[in-house]
Amino acid sequence: MQPIHKKKTFLCFTISIGLAHLVRILAVAEELQRRGHTVLVTLPKSKHSHFSNSSVKFIDLPDYTTESSMTAIQKFLFQGNFQQHIFNEIELYDTYHPDAVLIDFRYTAAISALAKNIPVFSISNSTALPVVFSLPKFTNFKIISHITSYIIEFVIVFLKKILIAKISRQLPKQFTRIQFSDIVQKITYLIPEHRNYMKINSKNLKLHYVSLLNWRGFQDMKIPEGFKKKTKNKKIYLTFGGTGFDKNKFTNLSYQLADKGYDVVVSSSNIAHIKDFKKHHNLFVEKYLPSNKILEIVDLIICHGGYNTMYEAASHHVPIISVPFNIDQLIHSYRFQELGLAKCLSTFNIHFIYLLAKLDLEKFQDIGRKVKIVDIINSVEDIFSNKAEYTKNVHHSQHMFPSQNGAKKTADIIEHLT
Repeated sequence: MQPIHKKKTFLCFTISIGLAHLVRILAVAEELQRRGHTVLVTLPKSKHSHFSNSSVKFIDLPDYTTESSMTAIQKFLFQGNFQQHIFNEIELYDTYHPDAVLIDFRYTAAISALAKNIPVFSISNSTALPVVFSLPKFTNFKIISHITSYIIEFVIVFLKKILIAKISRQLPKQFTRIQFSDIVQKITYLIPEHRNYMKINSKNLKLHYVSLLNWRGFQDMKIPEGFKKKTKNKKIYLTFGGTGFDKNKFTNLSYQLADKGYDVVVSSSNIAHIKDFKKHHNLFVEKYLPSNKILEIVDLIICHGGYNTMYEAASHHVPIISVPFNIDQLIHSYRFQELGLAKCLSTFNIHFIYLLAKLDLEKFQDIGRKVKIVDIINSVEDIFSNKAEYTKNVHHSQHMFPSQNGAKKTADIIEHLT
C-alpha cells in the first residue's frame, strides 16, 4: 500500500532565461500537483502564456534581469542589487505559507527561505553545488590537469562564497544572516545525474541523485513532416539553447550543412527567428522541437554543451558535437568527451581560469563564438567516419544516462522530507 501524504503547499522558483532550469522545475511541479499538492511556480507574467499547456499555476515574479542572456544573469549575481528580489520573495512566503520551497538557480529564493526557516530543496547539477566536485581531464598531461582542476575548483567555490555573503548582507535587518555553512548543511540537493558522473565531496551535504528531469510539455510538438521522411542522407539536429550562440553563425552553419547533403533540423529558440534562415530543401527550422522524438531519428547533434541536451542525446545513443559558451557548459562538454560521447570544439587553455576569476563572461562567450564553421563541419565528418568507436563508448557509459524521467523520484523525496 502506498503511504498517504498530507497535502502540502510548494512554492517553486527558477529563472526563465534559457529553458533548462524552468523545464526541470515544471517536471517536478507537475508531478507534485498530480499527487494532490498545491504547487505554485514563479515566472514573469509576460511568459505565462508560453507555457499555457502546463497544469501548474504561475504567479508573477520578475527575473533578475529582462535581458535574454545567461551572461546578463551571471553578471547581475555578482554586480546587482538583490534587495527588491528578496523583498518580493519574502512577500510570497508570507502570502502562501509554503511547507517547502523548490529552487533551480534562483539563489536569493533559497537564502530568503532559509531566513524564514522554510525547508529548501535545490535542483542542482554537480557544477552548481557549494562544494568541490571532481572535474574532467582538460589535458593529457596529468600534473597540469591536476593543478588546473584544483585551481578551477578553488575559484568556483570561492566565487560561490562571495555570492552567498553578498545576498545574505541584503536580507532585511530583522533576519539573521545566512552563512555559507547553512547553504551546505540546510538545503536538500536534488542532483539530476548518475552518482558516478562526477565525484562530489558530499561531506555534510544532503544529497539525492534523481536522474534527468524532463518536462513533457515540449514533447507534444510535432517534427517537421519533411524531416521525418526517410532519405539516404545523414540527419543532424542543431540546438544551442536559448542564449549565447552567434545568430549569423547559427544560420550559416545550418545552411552549409544542408548544402553538403545532410538533412538538418534546427531549434532556433531565442537565438534567431525562423525567417533568418535561408531556404533549403534539406533544412527544417522550428522555434522549439520535441527533443526526445527528434533524437530517435537523428544521427548526430550539434549543441552548446548544456547538460540536459547532452544527457538526452547520450540516452538515445546519438553522438554529440559541443560548442560551449560558459564554464558550466565547458565542464560538462569535457566530461562527455572524456566518456567518449562527445567532441568539444572549445580547446581548454589557462586563459579560461583567468576569465573565470575575473568573471569576464563576455570574453568567455567569445571563445565559443570563435569556433569556425569549417571546424564544426570537419568534426561532423570525423564523427561519421569513426561511428564504431562512439558506439563502443556509448554502450560502456549507458548506465549513466537512463531514459526514465526523474520527476517521480524527486517528488517521492520531497514528500518524504516535508
